[in-house]
Amino acid sequence: MKTRFLCQQLGTQYPIIQAPMAGGILSADFIAKVCEFGLLGSIPSGYLTLAQLDTLIQSVKSKTDKPFQVNLFVDHCEYPDKVAKPAEVIEIEKHLGIFTSLDCQLPKHPSASDIIDLVIAHQVPIISTTFGVLRAKDYQRYKDAGGQVMVTVNSLDEAHKVLSEANADMIVYQNALAGGHKGGFNDAEYDVEAVMLTLKRDYPYTQLIKSGGIVNQKDIVFALEKGFDGVQIGTGFLMTQESSASQTYKQALLGVCDDNQLMQTTSITGRQARGIVNELAMLELERSPLFPQQHYATKTIREHAKSHDLPQYQSLWAGNGAVNITSLPELEDYMFSLVYG
Repeated sequence: MKTRFLCQQLGTQYPIIQAPMAGGILSADFIAKVCEFGLLGSIPSGYLTLAQLDTLIQSVKSKTDKPFQVNLFVDHCEYPDKVAKPAEVIEIEKHLGIFTSLDCQLPKHPSASDIIDLVIAHQVPIISTTFGVLRAKDYQRYKDAGGQVMVTVNSLDEAHKVLSEANADMIVYQNALAGGHKGGFNDAEYDVEAVMLTLKRDYPYTQLIKSGGIVNQKDIVFALEKGFDGVQIGTGFLMTQESSASQTYKQALLGVCDDNQLMQTTSITGRQARGIVNELAMLELERSPLFPQQHYATKTIREHAKSHDLPQYQSLWAGNGAVNITSLPELEDYMFSLVYG
């Protein structure tokens, strides 16, 4: 596999990024092993307190001196400390025998500015953003400290916006095949690859990274041949033995045979996300849910389902690449297969 300019920019041996999957699925040891192999490991900061993120960064740094990135959920809104759960969520809680309250607590999350302070202090060389774009002053502070910023987009319009406003050094194009949350920042539909690749015409020196539907070396080679500078992989890493995803989750992923078993849903967290069809994903709500309120409204259900092996009420995020995975390899073997086939 040929290395490209992206590798020089990231400081990696291969143009492959481990997706930053929030929710406690990736340990510091896991991320460090990815970095040591020559890929870019990613620390997800979503749902973590500043102290938890600080500890995770320190732990990764203690295990590797290779570059890694920190991903930020960028949301400049303020939220109340407590919100009412939707009636439909309460009904499920009662069905499962776990109902205790009409409300749910929303913890105080660090601001993007606070996280920028932390990553600068730790000299983290790269950050990526999901759901939004850094404010100009935070972007510039991080740039002045020597960092580089990747922004997740789903459409050409989003990419043009961040590049024309000089708020990104690299673009992660997340297509409709990607698992988990739709990571862009407006309501634009997913653009097809041919449309996204026209970005190279207007910004020829911007590195364009493909995310979605990539699980093996063949997928990587195809993306590079099409004109992408690198790839980001989530589901493939999730389905390794070392990931902290539950065995119920992994077995559900192994059971995905076609796209009809996957769906886009907002009922679990309040944001559009792609995963395995189950009762929670198909939940119909009278009112459109909001993020992150819905994430915390369904948290008790999801935690109960995970501890009791109930796949119908878990958040089983998955990209369509899951249909091409038939085993749970060790992390080292999986990374070897990505590079050497």
